[in-house]
Amino acid sequence: MRFSLLLALVIGITGPGLAGNHSGTRSMNIGSMAVTPAQLADLAALRSQQGSRQIVVAWSETNGTPTFLSGALTGPGYASRFPGAADAAIAFLSAHAPLLKLQDPARELRLHSRETDQLGMTHVKLDQYYSGLRVIGSQMIVHIGRDGSIASINGRYDPTPVMTVVPTQSPDAA
Repeated sequence: MRFSLLLALVIGITGPGLAGNHSGTRSMNIGSMAVTPAQLADLAALRSQQGSRQIVVAWSETNGTPTFLSGALTGPGYASRFPGAADAAIAFLSAHAPLLKLQDPARELRLHSRETDQLGMTHVKLDQYYSGLRVIGSQMIVHIGRDGSIASINGRYDPTPVMTVVPTQSPDAA
């Protein structure tokens, strides 16, 4: 199922609501996944900003977050406007928080590592945190091209949780 969903997105054989035109007035379900109108609107805005529809998206089957974004995500030189690659990554993710189903990426994501490969691409790995606690198994990787553009983003993470991490029992009662 995952392979066929990704394949359909890559080659462009998709039903309404995935990679085609989005009215922004409906949500789409694939299994237990729900892609929201806010996500579709932000994806349309990203495509419009870049003057391109050449953005490939693969969605998580479990929580409706994008697990892969690739294409004309930013123009060349985007990362040079920031003090560092991690700052550029966080700024882009913050600008597209609705697409990612995150409330505040700058607070929810922390730098895990940053490395530049032999091709000149910089890979910024970000771990997800909620209320100061690391969300195990949740990480995003932002890939910045040699030209300073954000080339792709991938990873698995959870939408911002709607819960409290404040204990409801005293330590003695627990």
